Order: sequence, then C-alpha cells, then structure tokens
Amino acid sequence: GQAMPDFTLPYMAPKAGGGYENKEMKLSDFKGKQNVVLAFFPAAFSPGCTNEMKAYHQATGQFNASNTAIFGVSVDSTWANKAFREQIGAEFPILSDWNKDLSRKLGILNEKTGFANRTTFVVDKAGLVQKIDQSKEALDPSGVVGMCEKLSKSSE
Repeated sequence: GQAMPDFTLPYMAPKAGGGYENKEMKLSDFKGKQNVVLAFFPAAFSPGCTNEMKAYHQATGQFNASNTAIFGVSVDSTWANKAFREQIGAEFPILSDWNKDLSRKLGILNEKTGFANRTTFVVDKAGLVQKIDQSKEALDPSGVVGMCEKLSKSSE
C-alpha cells in the first residue's frame, strides 16, 4: 500500500517502418489510467531471466485484459535489453536501470553483484504498490496476473 516513487527509465522502442528509437517510460504517466507491473530481473540472456520474461510475454493478453501495462526492468543497457526483447519476442518494453538508481531506491539492488534482485511490483492506478513477488515467486506471473485482474474489477 506504499506509494511507488515516480521515475523515468529509458528503453529502445520499435519504430514504424523498422528500426528502433530511444524512448522513456515515466511511471506518473500511468497514474489514474492503468495499473503497472514492473518485473525486475538480474540479467538479460541468463536462463532464469529468459524463462521469466517468456512467461510474462505469454501472459501479455491477460495483463492487457486487466488494463495493466507491463515492463521488464534490468540494469543492462538499453541496447542489451533491446536484443533480449527481440530474442524472446516480448511485446512489452524492457526498461534500463543502467545507473541502478531505481533498484537502489527500492532496496532490491544486490551491491555485491551489481544486479537487481528478481522482484516484481504491481502498482495500481493510484501509484500504490499492491503486490511484491520476489525470487522464485517472481518467476511465475500467475499471482501478479491475479492481482491485476482483482484491481481491474475493483476499479470498474
């Protein structure tokens, strides 16, 4: 029920007509409009993270049906995240917390490894954190999907 701090993170977005362009996602742009899922994962291309992001990709329709925007987030560069997104076929953006500021602010940065711990946040339309999944629990998006469906029904 705590407020998620507002932030802006970069990502590479497909351009109409081909290619990519630099974009930014600002959390406050979704306030009052959509729930947001932020799925932090340690490293692009690693086996666990690949399986996790593929599972979120497979659940994209369920997130869309519950008026929820989904974002992967890692400390990798925008270019690495773009290549990772292409490899797994994800329809959602993968944000780059390259300077690790957001991961550090949320208390999920492993200072020893320099990676964000696997953590998924469900942020409602009011900007409040409604669910946090960590470690193995965060590999399976079904609980997050359930929370988003519940939030969607409560706001109708």
